[in-house]
Amino acid sequence: MIKKILIAITVFVIILGAVYLINIKKDNRLDDDSRLEKKITEDIADIELPETDKDLAEEETEEIIKVNKKIVEEALVKNDPEKTLIQCLADGGLVIYGSRTCPACAQLAESFGGYDKIALIYVECSEEWERCSAEMQTNYVPEIQIQGKLYNGPRNPENIADAVSCNI
Repeated sequence: MIKKILIAITVFVIILGAVYLINIKKDNRLDDDSRLEKKITEDIADIELPETDKDLAEEETEEIIKVNKKIVEEALVKNDPEKTLIQCLADGGLVIYGSRTCPACAQLAESFGGYDKIALIYVECSEEWERCSAEMQTNYVPEIQIQGKLYNGPRNPENIADAVSCNI
């Protein structure tokens, strides 16, 4: 778009110069063609043209990348509901004991976004069996505890969050 405007301005200046030259010669206002050419060149040089399309495109692209990167970084820290919920649950003393071979554990983990999302509150009993046998109150996984007390309510993020007083 800017390139087309620059071309239009240039063509307009050239046409204006030609008309100017024709009128001056007709009126005999200027006898020396070289002085006229010098005057037109000076007039053209005084016109400030914007940067080229390429320069503008590069600047705009860099700015867009900066803005998008900032938005993404802020969203990952401030607006990730699962991350915020998991941190709240951890702060409220929630622990989920489970095993990756247990279908109910996998379903519970998936309801929170997967094992990676709940790593802060999840204990894998096949890897930490001593901790599980020392802390668990039942011999069944998944076992959910809130501040050391067994949670027997519905096993979904909404109800578990309510039990720990986390808003989702």
